[in-house]
Amino acid sequence: KMGGGASAEQARTKVTTLIGDKPADASDVVDLEAAKEEIRALRKMAYDFQMSLKEEVKGKDAGKKREAVFDGQKHDVGGNSAYVPKVIEKPVAIRQMLLDVVASNILFSSYTFDEHNAIVDAFEQQTVSPSSFIIHQGDSG
Repeated sequence: KMGGGASAEQARTKVTTLIGDKPADASDVVDLEAAKEEIRALRKMAYDFQMSLKEEVKGKDAGKKREAVFDGQKHDVGGNSAYVPKVIEKPVAIRQMLLDVVASNILFSSYTFDEHNAIVDAFEQQTVSPSSFIIHQGDSG
């Protein structure tokens, strides 16, 4: 089990045990049940790893507070209005790249898969000139 504080060696042992000498192309998987079993094991390992990261972050950030960041608009997400989340269409490859970045970012590590998707849905491409300032060091937020 990879709990909080799991070492790199423990993680390496877990992966070696799970993967062993299996081919990377999964050509050894011959039926649906075998595929499902392997997916379950991989998801369990990923979940355990994610939980160990959360515990590590909690330990480092104990007592720290983060300043709230919001878009400046009023949203009634309590169910009393007809709030419709922003969805910007994007090519599949771009969407997958953004999901990978969001899912691996420590800022979003506690978010669910559905929340990661909602974040990516709202991303909108902005074109700026090369001399534009996007972020100023020291700005709040």
